[in-house]
Amino acid sequence: MSGGMTVLVGTDRGLQAFGGAGGALLDGREVVDVAAEKDRFIALVEPGMVLAGAPPDEDWELVAQRPVGGLTCLLPTRAGLLIGGDGAHLFRAEGQQIQRITAFDEVEGRDAWYTPWRGPPAVRSLAEAPDGALLANVHVGGILRSSDGGQSWEPTIDIDRDVHQVAVAPAGDVLAACGVGGLGISDDAGRSWTFQAEGLDGEYCRAVAVTDRAILVTASAGPFAQDGALYRRALDGGPLERVRRDLPERAGGNIDTGWLAAAGADAAVALPDGSVFGSEDGGDSWSRLGQVGRPRAVALSRRAPTASRR
Repeated sequence: MSGGMTVLVGTDRGLQAFGGAGGALLDGREVVDVAAEKDRFIALVEPGMVLAGAPPDEDWELVAQRPVGGLTCLLPTRAGLLIGGDGAHLFRAEGQQIQRITAFDEVEGRDAWYTPWRGPPAVRSLAEAPDGALLANVHVGGILRSSDGGQSWEPTIDIDRDVHQVAVAPAGDVLAACGVGGLGISDDAGRSWTFQAEGLDGEYCRAVAVTDRAILVTASAGPFAQDGALYRRALDGGPLERVRRDLPERAGGNIDTGWLAAAGADAAVALPDGSVFGSEDGGDSWSRLGQVGRPRAVALSRRAPTASRR
């Protein structure tokens, strides 16, 4: 891997950086999610803290905080820093406060959201379309879309598709890693969907990301299967093909939501055993970057971030 790509993997015991500025960061902290933003990374750390920094600098600054915790994912967007939470609530960082987006609590169909274990649903992943539309994936509640910066929301996909992650392709197609039906694809902002399972060994999908030339998705036979694998499909169509080059034959479990990241031609993936792999050719070939504990989230940046201190 060239020095231009930096990969961060969040775990229950901190962040591990790979690339030109590798090393351990936020030692002992439980990192729930991590995302790249311009010249830095943003990390969601228990209990309810959002921190910003750049490897190899260990001095990360507090961006915002919600002391009661219960936060699940985050995404820097043109409408501000969005943060998902338990109970299927959505928040925005305002100053150093994390404020609930009340319009999300009023979305149509919310009373039908559920989880297989009968607990409260949660916002599981977030994405932003090229036109600025915001997408929030609720498990289990489908994908909600906002075209006005979060002031109003509308449902899109059938909630029983069991969406585990939402992503957006460069041309604006919305992608869904579904537990039922495989890879969901919408070319009309979520108004209609097609589902692709051709080429998958099992149609239970958990993670999806997009390079500048291919869609990457993880799939297995089910929630407790050991046959999880990474699949790849050209952006302009064709079958999904299992990525066998340079990756283990079996992942030993599901490659989960947030364990797969992509930007431009680069991609990174963490496996259940903590192995981390990177690609610089759209996910065609891979190299092993290193090892972490139990992964929680993966993010990458093409240009190695430079820390900005205040």
